Order: sequence, then C-alpha cells, then structure tokens
Amino acid sequence: MTELMKAKNAVQGSIDCLKDKIQRGIISGSEVVCCTCIGAGGPELKGFSFPLLVLDEGSQASEPEALVPIMKGTRQVIIVGDHKQLPPTVLSPKAAEQGLGVSLFERMMEAGDSGKSYTNEGQATLVARIVTSLVKDHDVQPSSIGCISFYAAQVSLIKSLLHQPNEGTMAVQVASVDGFQGQEKDVIVISTVRSNSGGNIGFLKDPRRLNVAITRAKRLLVVVIIIGDHKQLPPTIQSQKAAEQGLSVSLFERMMEAGVPSTLLGVQYRAHPLLFEFPSARFYSGAVQSGVSPEQRPQLTPPFPPGKGAAGHPPLVFFHDGGSKEEPGDSGKSYKNKSQATLVTHIVTSLVTNHGMQPSGIGCISFYAAQVSLIKSMLQQPSKGGCQQVIGTW
Repeated sequence: MTELMKAKNAVQGSIDCLKDKIQRGIISGSEVVCCTCIGAGGPELKGFSFPLLVLDEGSQASEPEALVPIMKGTRQVIIVGDHKQLPPTVLSPKAAEQGLGVSLFERMMEAGDSGKSYTNEGQATLVARIVTSLVKDHDVQPSSIGCISFYAAQVSLIKSLLHQPNEGTMAVQVASVDGFQGQEKDVIVISTVRSNSGGNIGFLKDPRRLNVAITRAKRLLVVVIIIGDHKQLPPTIQSQKAAEQGLSVSLFERMMEAGVPSTLLGVQYRAHPLLFEFPSARFYSGAVQSGVSPEQRPQLTPPFPPGKGAAGHPPLVFFHDGGSKEEPGDSGKSYKNKSQATLVTHIVTSLVTNHGMQPSGIGCISFYAAQVSLIKSMLQQPSKGGCQQVIGTW
C-alpha cells in the first residue's frame, strides 16, 4: 500500500510539473495575460514581468490590490474606471477609516483633476529665496537642505529655480512627500502649493502625508517652514461635525499657536500704503510694512465728492446706503440688499464709462452668495459699458 501511494505521488508530481511547464509556456507565448489584481501575485505568474499594465474597473480596486500587478515590473500603467460609481468593497470599518476605501484611481483624480498637477510660482520663488539665504548668508550646506512639495509640477518648478549652476544650491534635494519617505535633512522647506477661493487643498487633507512632510527635519534648532498667513482665511469646512473636531484649524495656525519658530515676511507689495495701515496695525501689530510707495499706487479720481487728504481723494471711501434693509436670497440661506447692489453697479459703471478704468481692473466683493448673484445680474446688462467683465475677477 505504501509503495502504491509513493507511485501515485510520483505520477501526480510529474503531472503537476508538466502542467506547470505547459501553463508557463502558454503565458510566455502570450501577448496579453488577463487575471485579477490578487491573481497577479499568485504562483502561476511568479517570475513573470509585465511592462504595460491595463487595470480595468480600477475605481473598485483598493490601493493595496492595485499595487499587486503594478509591482510586476510595470513601466506604464493605464487605469480604466469611474470614481463616481462604486468604490472598493472594504468590510473593516477600521480599514475604511484609514483610507483603504479610496481606490488608487480616485486618489489620482483628487490629486490633480484628471492627472494634472499644480504649481504656485509665488511659493516656489519664496522657497528659492529662503534656501539661497540659508546657503549664502547662514553657511548651511546645500546637501543638508531638503525641499518638499505635495505636487510633482511644483517639485519641477522649484528644481528649475534652485538647480542653477551659479546659485550654489545644486545639491539641495527637491522631491515630493513620497520621495522623502524614509529620509531626513537638517532643514526642510515645505511648499504647500494649494491656494484657491474654493478651499480645495488636494493632498494636504491627508494627515499621513502631512505627517511625513513635517517629520523629515532632524535638528532641533531647524525651523520647518510652511508658507502661509494664519491671519487670513482659514480652511473651508462644510461639515459642522468636522469643524467641531478641529479640522477648521490649519496646520500652519496650529504650529503658530504651539510656538513653533517662524519667520514673518515683513513687507507687502500689493496695497496702497494708506490702505494697508489698518491691517498692519490690527492684525500684525505694525510689523508688516509696505514695499510700495504712494507714487507707485497713484490714487484714482473717483465718481464721488473729494475727501480730505493731500491728493484730495483718499484711497478708502465709505458709503452710507441710507438705511436700506437686507432680504433673504432665493435659497433662503443667504442674504441680498438691492439698494447696495444698485449703488455698487452705479459706482462700477461710472468708473468704467466716465473715468477710463478697465473692467478687468475692478473687483466687487460681498460676504453673501445671494448678493454676489444680484450684483452679477446687474453688471451683466449690455448697457453697463462692458462691466460684465468685472465679474470675472470674483
């Protein structure tokens, strides 16, 4: 009986070996191999590599699932899916809370509108200025400085500014958050990139990425620099519950409150010096000065009576609307004031038609969406001398 079992096992082994040989021969001779994500990591495909991967129904594959075939020597990946339909099936609530319910497809869509990336030239220029100063004025070795951004396009832009032959900053490492995983530098400069009226922050809302970015600096005396202004608008949070949990406080503001060393950029180059006097005193204790002179921001001759001042027309004017009353907007969740909207329209129209101002040089701001819509509807009238262009600046 024992001999019979040995013979059976030997035959079965030969069959399995022949089957495996035939199977691998078929796979080797095939131009296209189809399998599931997890199947790509099975013994049948062990040792095979696939330079081109087409991942179908990618929006239903979790990130760990998608990584299995990607790790098979892939050099190019095409993911086909619809992130507006069913997401990956994740049975564990804890796993879902950690982000495993988001597919690689959706993550890439969120990262940059159909695969696009983002740049912020102002931040990139400021990062280059900070790094250059550290190297030239403070004797910090370029190789001990790292620049991190959450977007590949910003990484490329910062590299183009820093990696100039005559700047002495060629050795500064510039990479994405993923590129700095597992690395550290004496000095880390972070460019957050995102800054928009819609409050869209993309990768920045992932606490794990933030954690990696802010823990790459290894020396105690090094300042981790995040470029921003905690005195201006906070993050836009739609959920009351999320706001109560503290998500309306930015990382920048939290670090400022915690006493993390920071550098105040003490010069502004936008507003007329007289216009900036109040915010400088009220929000920055007078520490921010104007880098432009009154001559560089010549005062306009406005369509209203002159006030006091050397030039006859101050750059800041208040109008009393005669005690008009607001009313609910069409949605019932906002407010509008027709009298104020009419007055705004009159001022803008006069500036354009009687005082030679370009509509693109005028901006109208309201705190309420219903008022914005009302002013837009008034300015879009053809009789307003091209003032409909003004709404493009909102």
